[in-house]
Amino acid sequence: MAKMTLAAYKKLVETQGRALLDVIQSVAMGNLDVEVEVPEGEDSPGIEVLSDLAVGIQMMIDDLRDMMRSDMQSRLIERQSRALLSVVQSVALGNLDVEIDIPEGVEELSELAIGIEMMVDDLRTMLEEQERARAEIEASRQQLEVALEEMQAVQQRYVQQEWSSYAVAAPGYVYTAGDDAPQPLVEDALPETWLAALNAALTRGEPVVAGEDEAADTLALPITWAGEAIGVLGLSRQAAATWNDEDMAVVNEIVEQASWALENQRLFEETRRARALLSKQVRELDCLNDIGRRIAESPPVPELLQWTAERIPQAMQYPDECLAVIEYTGRFYGDMDAVDLSRQMVSGMRIGDELIGRLLVAYREDHAFLDSESTLLGDVTRRLTGYIENRRLLEQTELRAEHEQALLRIAATIGSSEDLAGVWETLPTLVEPLRQLAPVDVLSVATYTPGENEVTVFAVTLETEVEHFSPPGTRLPLEGSGPGWVVTHERPWREDDIRKKPTFAEDMNLIAEGVVSRLILPLRFGELVIGTLNVASVQPAAFTPEREALLTQVANQLAQAIERARLLASTRAALAAEAETRRSYERREWETYLQEHRKLRQNTLVYDRGVVALAPDFWRPEMQRALRDVALVTATQVHNGMEPVEGMPRPTDDADKRVGLAVPIEMRGQVIGVLGVEDPEGEWRSTADHLALIQSVAQQLGQALESARLLEATQRRAAREERTRQITDNIRAAPTIEEAVKRAVQEIGRVLNASEMVARLGPENRLLSREEGDAHE
Repeated sequence: MAKMTLAAYKKLVETQGRALLDVIQSVAMGNLDVEVEVPEGEDSPGIEVLSDLAVGIQMMIDDLRDMMRSDMQSRLIERQSRALLSVVQSVALGNLDVEIDIPEGVEELSELAIGIEMMVDDLRTMLEEQERARAEIEASRQQLEVALEEMQAVQQRYVQQEWSSYAVAAPGYVYTAGDDAPQPLVEDALPETWLAALNAALTRGEPVVAGEDEAADTLALPITWAGEAIGVLGLSRQAAATWNDEDMAVVNEIVEQASWALENQRLFEETRRARALLSKQVRELDCLNDIGRRIAESPPVPELLQWTAERIPQAMQYPDECLAVIEYTGRFYGDMDAVDLSRQMVSGMRIGDELIGRLLVAYREDHAFLDSESTLLGDVTRRLTGYIENRRLLEQTELRAEHEQALLRIAATIGSSEDLAGVWETLPTLVEPLRQLAPVDVLSVATYTPGENEVTVFAVTLETEVEHFSPPGTRLPLEGSGPGWVVTHERPWREDDIRKKPTFAEDMNLIAEGVVSRLILPLRFGELVIGTLNVASVQPAAFTPEREALLTQVANQLAQAIERARLLASTRAALAAEAETRRSYERREWETYLQEHRKLRQNTLVYDRGVVALAPDFWRPEMQRALRDVALVTATQVHNGMEPVEGMPRPTDDADKRVGLAVPIEMRGQVIGVLGVEDPEGEWRSTADHLALIQSVAQQLGQALESARLLEATQRRAAREERTRQITDNIRAAPTIEEAVKRAVQEIGRVLNASEMVARLGPENRLLSREEGDAHE
């Protein structure tokens, strides 16, 4: 560093000193925001003494700043505390509308202000709840006052109503000195003064004193209970003195006690009537409970109605004078005398819109029926009606189930028949289930083939006194007969009594046998009518619409069975014809094949000890029998009695020890050979497994032989077609017609190995006239 000159040093001291002096002056004037900088020269960092002085001045300024902040904090705390104290005082005086400013600067006072604000909010909420509760209490008080007034009014109306009806029986009594007992009041006999005084006391609701002269005074006092007048008391005496306060007090006390006594007496009599009514209600409930228990036992309807008619009078107001009767389906259960009495109460018994009966209760004397008795009668009627309806539904359900079972039996019986003969054989077995559907005494079925003019009747023999007029297989014309009419018109014929108006030719025969009603139903299969089901009964109107609907189902089942039997017979005939055709074809094919293979036809293939050879005369009796019976046959069976097939050799003498069996070789129902197994020494014993194996081999052998034959036939057909194609191609390749004919004749002759072939050309008329034409040899 270069040395500083004195002049420069002086200048530096002066400059830095002045700067520090300006800072001191500013602080002296109260400005503590000045910044103290350590002055530095251009060539020197500064003067150490002045630098220390600057640091001291800075520290002084910082101390002054701290002192100023402490003083401001004190004043701030004082001001904020006074503000919060003022708020607390206002709240303490009941002013909750104050606004609380949250002071800043002092954290404790800020939290205190927040707490005071929360306290004020809580006080406000509490006062609002108090106001609400006070308002609700006031509203409840007003409601209670209104309710009390209403209750008092209701009580007054009750007292007025009860006493109005109670006082009718005894309107009042009069007692005169010297009489043994009070006498009933007669209003016309009372003096006007008495009437005026009594009416005035009732009108004013207070005692009234009246008199015509000084010697006769009348005192009238209203008798009240619960604020309502229930009577009036009149007193009269012959005395010079008027009614004084002591007399009035005594009389008021007597009147008050009289009102208590009268109300108690009324309540006592009302309680006695209530007990009697309750006892009657108990009897009514006992009656309903007894009827309910009786219904739970499920008795017959007539028994229940009789028992109920005897039980009802015990629950009535006057049991000894009560009679009850129940009418149901034209019959009466109970006491018939009730119908002729004048005092009656009737309740109708209805199921839906149907009136099925009525319940009648009557009194011998002129007694009025109570509302509770009418209610009891309605309850009893509803219970009886419900029970009868349930019994009806149960009987209908049981009857429907019985009908369904009968229909199922009929369907199973008819469905088991596979042909018409079986259908006719099953008809007698249908009688029992048919009688569960209707009272059938005569049963027959008529069959009809579309296009014919007659029906065939098959009558069923029943174990009754009624017999059908015609034997099975009788032919009746369509015109003039009942079955013919139904077949022609394709709708049922029902008569409740054929004796009134015979319509058809057979009617007189049926009437002679005792038949009264009948029903003829068409046997429908699709849109065709293939016959009729004819039922008859000795009962009039035996076949109702409901029974007709049930028998119609039987007719439909019978029609299906007959048509099914017809279709099955035609199908079986067609299948038999087809099977016979197939067997003929198979037989012809195998005959043709064996003619072509004479070696197989004339010989038998025999396996003996590992060698297969042709044996022309090898033919055993069991093989003959197996071929004839198309079944497995053993040598033992043949030896024990089976005859050999005619034209075949008989068993040899060694058949006793020989063991052999034969199985036919079948292919689609046609026997094409026989497979035999034997042991000449008799040592081999066949088992069930061996027999099954041999039969399986025979079956597989038949299929293999047929497959081989078909393969050879196919190969021959293919070769023939190939040769035909070659010949055709050669012919088509001919350049002229003449060459084509020559090639055709040559090829056909070579194929057929013919010695001579002839072909002529020309139209039919020229060929037949044998005129011109070309011939080729």
